[in-house]
Amino acid sequence: MSVMERAHLLRIVRKRNDTKMNSVGAKLLLHEPSVYNFFDHNEGTQREAYVATAFSDAGYRLFAATNETDCDFIVNDIRIEVGERTKKAKAADFVVRDNADLPSGKILPMWLIGLY
Repeated sequence: MSVMERAHLLRIVRKRNDTKMNSVGAKLLLHEPSVYNFFDHNEGTQREAYVATAFSDAGYRLFAATNETDCDFIVNDIRIEVGERTKKAKAADFVVRDNADLPSGKILPMWLIGLY
């Protein structure tokens, strides 16, 4: 798995205190989110892969949430939930929503993440 991660085939998102070199991590995603279009894919997984890629490539520290009932990711100590247009915040600081046009309160449109 770590070889596939270094070859940019997979993105392993680990929990904050996971320091094992050969850890499978908490989330295992394809490194390039657009590849999901070639498979019978889950749109939720593709959304999470896109957000993970955008924040990681922008240089932010990205971790999987310790408790997924609270949020999906922790980005520089900010809790992020990823989902579709009706996704609720749960205990997250921000919700990154697909199919949202404008930012509002705790809601960030997914297209805005791509601008980083």
